[in-house]
Amino acid sequence: MNYILYILMPILALVLTILDTSFFSFWEVWNTTIISTFCMLMVVVMFGHRRASLVFGAFCTLFLAVFSSVPVYLLMITFFIIPLLVFYIRDKVFFEANYIPALIVFLLSGFIFRLILLPLNPEFNKDVLLSIVSFPIVNAIFSLLIFAVYKRINSAYSKN
Repeated sequence: MNYILYILMPILALVLTILDTSFFSFWEVWNTTIISTFCMLMVVVMFGHRRASLVFGAFCTLFLAVFSSVPVYLLMITFFIIPLLVFYIRDKVFFEANYIPALIVFLLSGFIFRLILLPLNPEFNKDVLLSIVSFPIVNAIFSLLIFAVYKRINSAYSKN
C-alpha cells in the first residue's frame, strides 16, 4: 500500500465519521440513515484492497467509538468481520469488481450490518422492520455511487 494512503485513510475516515454522526444521522429515508464509512469500506473491499480495508476499518471504528453512541464491540464486528467475510467469499468464489456483484455484496453486507445493530433497538415494531428492509437498499445505492466514482477515478489514473 502506498504511504500516501496511510495518511489519507485516517483523514477520510475522520471526515466520513463526522458526516455520519452529524449530517447523515439527521437525514432519514424510510427510517434509516446512510452510513458512509461502511459504504466506503465495502467499496474498498470490492476492489480487493485487504490491507487498506483493515486500516480504514480500524480508523472508522476508532472515530465512531469516539463520536457515536454505538458500542465498540458492534463496531468491531461490523468493520472487521463483514469485510473479512467478503474477502473469504471472494477467495472461494472469484468475482470481479463490476456493478452486479458489487450490488449483491452491498445489499448482503448492509443486511448483515443492520441485523448486527438490531440489539440496539429496545423493541421490535414495524418501523424497525422497515429499517431492516430499507437500510441495505439505501446504503447499497449510496455504495454504488461511491463505487462508480472510485471506478472512474481508478480507470482515469490507470490510463495515464
